[in-house]
Amino acid sequence: MLYTKLEQREKFRERNKNQIQYRTSWAK
Repeated sequence: MLYTKLEQREKFRERNKNQIQYRTSWAK
């Protein structure tokens, strides 16, 4: 359960990072 939670958080962070990158590239 703990591992799954950690994995979920990692996926969420990765998705967030991608979203920010997409936004910055779109703003340029």
